[in-house]
Amino acid sequence: MPALLVKVMDSYIQEPLVSVVIAAFNAERDLRETIVSVTKQTYSNWELIVVDHGSTDATADIIREFAEQDPRIRSTWIAQSGRPSVARNYGAKMARGDWIAFLDADDLWLPRKMAEQIDAALTNPSIGLVYSVAERFGTTSILTRDYGIAPLPFLAAHTHAALKKRNTIPFSTAMCRAEAFNSISGFDEDPLLKAVEDWDLWLRVSAQYDIKFVPHIHVLYRVHSGGLSRNLDEMNKRIQYLCQKHKLDGTTMGVKTWKGVALVIRNVTFFICGVYVRSRMLLFSLVRTRTKCD
Repeated sequence: MPALLVKVMDSYIQEPLVSVVIAAFNAERDLRETIVSVTKQTYSNWELIVVDHGSTDATADIIREFAEQDPRIRSTWIAQSGRPSVARNYGAKMARGDWIAFLDADDLWLPRKMAEQIDAALTNPSIGLVYSVAERFGTTSILTRDYGIAPLPFLAAHTHAALKKRNTIPFSTAMCRAEAFNSISGFDEDPLLKAVEDWDLWLRVSAQYDIKFVPHIHVLYRVHSGGLSRNLDEMNKRIQYLCQKHKLDGTTMGVKTWKGVALVIRNVTFFICGVYVRSRMLLFSLVRTRTKCD
């Protein structure tokens, strides 16, 4: 599908097609809300590809319901592999868009996510990866490790060198140029990279293309009580494996354990930064509204 020509004032601008890929496994609890967050985007030139990889619940029925209502939504089924990277690559192969955006089956997009990221992406043809801020919600509070926004704006990576030090790109905020994604053959499906395959992809894309950070909250990242990201020992093993693959210094890598006063100070910092980002977004919105009125 070609870029959509949209008339703005007395001229036309191109809106590239964005292919959204969701890998869903037994996602009946949250998937409906996730898909709705895509359909409510202010940016209209998108397609949604939902890859059901072996679900045994009502996931397939939910996908079918939305696909019947909106021709932009497509679905497919593959066998369960235990690796989301397999399902994501399968969905990306079906993509027809100029850009591929990834969304976890339980996360939510805010309405201007695609529009603001496309605006940023089109500022420079050398940009191959755009990302923004995610805010955690769910089983989280100011007293837990999984709290607040990510990344903190002053820690966001803008270069390949910065990404080699830490992964500051929340998965569901990422939008990758299709040409860039395909040139590196997508996600590495190595089972030992499970849960860090996104960081591996960002490193390989940013080695060849520029990256662009949009300092706005575009994603609500759902925190569950379980999950691999909360298994610190296992996560740190995967990170060390990633470091070996990319020949990175793994001595300073890993997920830290925050406790007591240090945790409170950390989360207060996250809270303050969240207020700053929301204030910036409000100002941006007011300026945009004033510009339209003028």
